[in-house]
Amino acid sequence: MKNTKTTTRKILTTLTIIFLLIMAISLIYARVPVEEEETMRLIPEEPSKPLQELEDEDDKVEVVVEVLKPEFIHVIPTEAPETSEITNEANETEVKNDEETVKTDASKEDTIFGYPAEEVIDVLERLVFSEAENQPIDGQILVAATVINRYNDPNFPKDFYEILWAYMGDWRSVTHEQVVEAGTIEDAVERALQGEDPAAEDLGSPTLYFYNEATTLRWDPWTYAKIKVGVQKEIVVGDHTFYSKCDWLAFGRMSAEAQANLIASLQG
Repeated sequence: MKNTKTTTRKILTTLTIIFLLIMAISLIYARVPVEEEETMRLIPEEPSKPLQELEDEDDKVEVVVEVLKPEFIHVIPTEAPETSEITNEANETEVKNDEETVKTDASKEDTIFGYPAEEVIDVLERLVFSEAENQPIDGQILVAATVINRYNDPNFPKDFYEILWAYMGDWRSVTHEQVVEAGTIEDAVERALQGEDPAAEDLGSPTLYFYNEATTLRWDPWTYAKIKVGVQKEIVVGDHTFYSKCDWLAFGRMSAEAQANLIASLQG
């Protein structure tokens, strides 16, 4: 038993000595010499000394100077650009701006009502054919003008195809060959797009509506009666009657008996 205890004490003593030696060595190597510590500093401990004295003492200040003046910092050019170079750059900018303006103007000309110009023109021609194939050219111009004027009027939808929903003609079934054979429709649409409205002066405002008296009276006598009561001015061109304003509520303000009598009289 004594031998075992003695051996244990020796082992513990040895381990303790080894641990103390390791700690002592760690402390010795962890200590940084004053010379190395000063060498590692980028900024001297005595900043009050003139820069020239610091440079004379050692080369540490050179490291500071290099750190404070990186090569990539160049805010002010050493030489101003020549006037001719500035003028050339300005001219190039103006030319680019002019080219962009031309492109913008061209793009505007290539669209009508927010759709490709060719598409809108084609649809207008087919619509005019379906509504006024056998009508005089002024009547064809007016049919196209009602679409254009509605697009520009705040009381109508601002989408070209939404406006077309109100028209009765089956323009979707019309072909381009039919439009060409009709002879005057292409010219009528072009003139309407240029702003022609043959009835606007007499009506006092842009033409917005038209109807065929015979077919409207036959198929929709109530609408025909509303038009006759609410419209103050209208222009007849061929088989169509054109107008720009209508008091659609005027017919509703009439008594039921008066409405019935009016329709009966209109139907003859």
